[in-house]
Amino acid sequence: MQYPIVYVILKRLRAPLILLIMAYTIATAGMAIIPGVDNDGNPVHLTIFQSFYFISYVATTIGFGEIPYEFNDVQRLWVVFCIYLTVIAWLVAIGNIISLLQDPALKTVWRRQRFTKQTARINQKFFIICGYGETGEMLLEHLSEKGYQCVVIDSDPERINLLDLDSSIYNVPYLLGDVSDVETLKMAGLENEYCRAVLAVTSDDRINVKVAVTAKLLRSSVKVICRVNSKEAMANAKSFDTDHVIQANQIFAESFSRAFRTPSIYQLTMSLLRRSGRDYVPALKPPKGHWIICGYDEFGQEVARYLEYEGMDYTIISADETLKMSHVQGKGTESVTLRAAGIDNAVGIIAGTDDDTDNFSIIMTARHLKPTLFFVARQNQEKNRLIFRNAEIDVIMESSRLVMWHILPWVTQPKLAHFLRLARHRDEAWAESVMNKLTALTDTVPATFLIKISEEKAPALIPHLGMGNILRLQDLFGKDSNAPDKPTALPLMLIRDGKEELLPKLSTAIKNGDVFLIAATENVKNQVLYTIAHEQDFYYRIHGEEKPVSIVMHILREYVKDYKQRQRHKRQERAKQLKIAEQAQAEQVASQPTAATSTEMTTRTPTIKPENDHDDN
Repeated sequence: MQYPIVYVILKRLRAPLILLIMAYTIATAGMAIIPGVDNDGNPVHLTIFQSFYFISYVATTIGFGEIPYEFNDVQRLWVVFCIYLTVIAWLVAIGNIISLLQDPALKTVWRRQRFTKQTARINQKFFIICGYGETGEMLLEHLSEKGYQCVVIDSDPERINLLDLDSSIYNVPYLLGDVSDVETLKMAGLENEYCRAVLAVTSDDRINVKVAVTAKLLRSSVKVICRVNSKEAMANAKSFDTDHVIQANQIFAESFSRAFRTPSIYQLTMSLLRRSGRDYVPALKPPKGHWIICGYDEFGQEVARYLEYEGMDYTIISADETLKMSHVQGKGTESVTLRAAGIDNAVGIIAGTDDDTDNFSIIMTARHLKPTLFFVARQNQEKNRLIFRNAEIDVIMESSRLVMWHILPWVTQPKLAHFLRLARHRDEAWAESVMNKLTALTDTVPATFLIKISEEKAPALIPHLGMGNILRLQDLFGKDSNAPDKPTALPLMLIRDGKEELLPKLSTAIKNGDVFLIAATENVKNQVLYTIAHEQDFYYRIHGEEKPVSIVMHILREYVKDYKQRQRHKRQERAKQLKIAEQAQAEQVASQPTAATSTEMTTRTPTIKPENDHDDN
């Protein structure tokens, strides 16, 4: 049906509406049939309109009087009957209307219709976030902060209510519904041409995989990113050509194990994933030796696999009695269990259970037994972040935040994500060199952005290149007046003719179709993006003077320039005259006390002189 909300209203109010119509019909017909008497005593009948008009204000208990003539007793008796009939009909109708306003079905239909209209009006690229848990909330916050439009779906009423009450989130369409339902995804705008990606980030692997499969089947061109927790779900999602499958356990285990060999790669990757302006992630250097792993679920298994790959010895502590492999029975929260696992000979401990309280207790107990250990803790819930941050733990595995930071580049800066993937295969010396260049560039994490040499993204550059001029990347960046030798940008990657080049030089000649990934401060980023889009600014950057224009504009510009110079000269003259006047006034004020003293002395002298003359005589 085209207007389902109208259908629901008519269906719920069908009986009271019929009752109300019948009551009005009977009352109006009776008033029209019963004869009255006019002022001359002649019998008269009310018209249908007069009867309906009278019944309308009687039924609503307004009251107005007997029109057009006074009624006889028969008419008044009928009016009494009509009053009770219509009032009862209205009470029934009003009761049903109030009940309808509280009807969950009507609220659901109204919300879905409003949601459909909101998503249909979106005329810019947007992302569909399926699941508004910890990861979904952080994704929405960062994407909204970057200016991206988002649509949120979640099946939990409590989380949807939190989104509705969040004053920091404005103009975000949201719907309470099954995120894996086909119709729900269509309502969210999956088939909209502006939909760029579907982010399946619920806590249920089965739902996330179903969302990924549905999205790919309905629209194969849309980017789909799926969060999973198990290896089986990862393999299932990849089998349906899901663009990116994010498993927090694997990501952490892989990056942690890489820190044993290439700590600068870990530092570079985690730093560039952070928001610009934040501090760099310190280089992680976990010690080599015997490790203790507390908890052996999906997380513990991934960590153990990568530690074994790095050649590390480890002991597992698990409360799972069905675990067949060699382990120490327990949680790790007791001193006895940790000693049985060989904590005296261990260099580090990983608290990796699915309970934050147990993980925190494991860290505190292990620190009491051996404070020199390297501590790694798994944080399962975002609300406990402050507790773990203040516990002086060397590495914290924050599952929701880790997933969020790895999803963001794929939807906002896929070239940065590609660069980080290529960087993982470089050696330690290369990564250390990049980190040194970044820290020399700025004290905090720089902004990363793209410079696309095309008619759409860099219209100011294309005519210059089309004339055969050589333009180098460094020509787009100015120099810091306070530190001329300090670099203002670091090219991270060049994509030319489908080939990637890492760390191209600033002296690289620019060609049409090039794509540069640049790291720089926010100010430099804004200046460069403005320069390549505006021809006048680009000309001034290259030639150091404004671009010549037509004769008329040149004359007008010279006239404006002369006018400004004359006005500036007049202001300087006025300021100079005002300064001279102020100095003259100050000198006059300074000379006033001296003049008064001289006058006083002159007044006293004639009086003193005769006395002296008289004494001499």
